[in-house]
Amino acid sequence: MEVLSDAQIAQLTGDELESVRTAEAQLKAIQVRVVREVDRRQIPLGDGMRTFEDWRVGRLDIKRSNAKRLATIARADAAVLDGLLTDGVSFDRVAELARGRGDRSASRARPRGTAKHAGSLHADLCRR
Repeated sequence: MEVLSDAQIAQLTGDELESVRTAEAQLKAIQVRVVREVDRRQIPLGDGMRTFEDWRVGRLDIKRSNAKRLATIARADAAVLDGLLTDGVSFDRVAELARGRGDRSASRARPRGTAKHAGSLHADLCRR
């Protein structure tokens, strides 16, 4: 993946800027899947970590609050939440939906042009 300079970023169109945001969400979806697999394999125990949260903070070099949000998403309904991230919904919105607090922001959760409204995806989560 190429790192863009400030000058290159300044030249991006609105659609290209949106594509960058979507790509970020897709990378987060990969991170969620990796964390889910690490948890399934119990890798933190083999690494000598006290807790899975300590492993996420230490190995992923993220703040404890982000490690908790990542775990919330990783432990929620995999198909629905991974689909949201893959479709470009922001990590923060998906975390809200995973915690069951997405009602107020659901109308803003999906980028323009995506097929299914995040509110109906939130309803799917609540039914499971």
